[in-house]
Amino acid sequence: MSQGLVYALHGFLGQASDWNEVRKPLEDRGLQFHAENLFGPDSLVVTDFLTYVKELANKISQLPASAKKVFVGYSLGGRLGLHLMEHHPTLFDHYVFLSTNPGLDDSATNYRRVRISNDREWAAQITPDEWTEFNQRWNDQKVFEGSAQEPERNAADFDLAKLRKSLLEWSLGKQKDLSAVIKSNQDKLTWVVGDRDLKFAQIAVDLKQKKILLNYKRISSSHRIWLDNPSAISELLQNLY
Repeated sequence: MSQGLVYALHGFLGQASDWNEVRKPLEDRGLQFHAENLFGPDSLVVTDFLTYVKELANKISQLPASAKKVFVGYSLGGRLGLHLMEHHPTLFDHYVFLSTNPGLDDSATNYRRVRISNDREWAAQITPDEWTEFNQRWNDQKVFEGSAQEPERNAADFDLAKLRKSLLEWSLGKQKDLSAVIKSNQDKLTWVVGDRDLKFAQIAVDLKQKKILLNYKRISSSHRIWLDNPSAISELLQNLY
């Protein structure tokens, strides 16, 4: 049995290799690091949240035994992690959420519809012919301001149908408010935001003011924490062992 395992989920348009700079210091310490690839040709079929996390949990349960298992998820990966924590609470000993949206509250009906509509429009742009333009438009979104540019993404590395389906099935507009799940799992989670990521830093402030989060961590970064400050994430994860 290994000393510990870190299991990582990247964000939308991400790849397992996004975690390479986070991974190395952990492996140097003897920890296992497994980065899932959500959108590759051999990855799980994209379905609705609950069906998908059931299949994902089954896949995770087949990983080698470990003394301590820690989940880390960025953005979309964090949102999937919230569903794992809700429906499979014993799967990991600790959860780390990076730049993660807890979901929209019940009063945000109109905004839910807007998000679903917007994500349908994004999905329609994911074609081989529009790949370069789609990537540029995606990276130009305000939420990514101040973050380092993502590595070049090649269409050949993705199953484009899975990318499209994820925008439809995992739209924030379809995600329920998971604040209660966060509140009831305070003892096994770490919430992390970038200090220059104004939107998600404010989400964390609001969660703390509502006593949903007891505390959270701010690190020097914009939204793409894994890219802006991988050493801080590695250190945070090491300190959990």
